[in-house]
Amino acid sequence: MIMPAISNSAASRFERAAAVCHALRVARIGQRNAPYRDANDLFLHWRLMDLIANEMGRTLQEVVPLYETILKQSLVNASVREYLPILVSKNVRQILGR
Repeated sequence: MIMPAISNSAASRFERAAAVCHALRVARIGQRNAPYRDANDLFLHWRLMDLIANEMGRTLQEVVPLYETILKQSLVNASVREYLPILVSKNVRQILGR
């Protein structure tokens, strides 16, 4: 996914909202390799990625590739997709916390 360059410290709410809107436009929702079912699913995961970036003091450019990799891996064995945001967020936080 193409990421706009936004640092956590300098990003305003407007810039973050613009980044999410940009991601919605470029995401391959519905395609076979896309981890998101629809725009709502993408927005949910983006909110979590943004939260993780803020909590961990990281940039979105660091968090998003890791989050999406773990999400794609988790989708392979997932029987209930509703729990994926919680599971993936936990795994990303553990990896970034090292």
